[in-house]
Amino acid sequence: MTYPGPYYSPEKFGLEIIGKVDWSDGYYQYDYTTVWYDPTTREFLYGNDAGCSCPLPFEDFQREHLNVGTRDEIHNFLKERLKRVNREELDRCRAEVADLTLKMRKRERKGK
Repeated sequence: MTYPGPYYSPEKFGLEIIGKVDWSDGYYQYDYTTVWYDPTTREFLYGNDAGCSCPLPFEDFQREHLNVGTRDEIHNFLKERLKRVNREELDRCRAEVADLTLKMRKRERKGK
């Protein structure tokens, strides 16, 4: 079964998923910032979605619902978002931000 939206079916949107940061505590919910890459335009796209465990992440999203940004802009966005994280989740979220930033850097180099 193919799921809707760019999270589970990025290829239908001409995108590659780079990764995500899960800001939630993981108890039957999600709160994702996800980054995609468009190899045709060489652009990063990112979006946020949150909910309980019933809906799929980004299931109602279309490409126009995603933001376009440079690696630095997205990294700055993620750093700002870290300021709202619960103390219990902070170390894990910092590690996920660092990992996602590294993945964006690697994808950027590969695209040149």
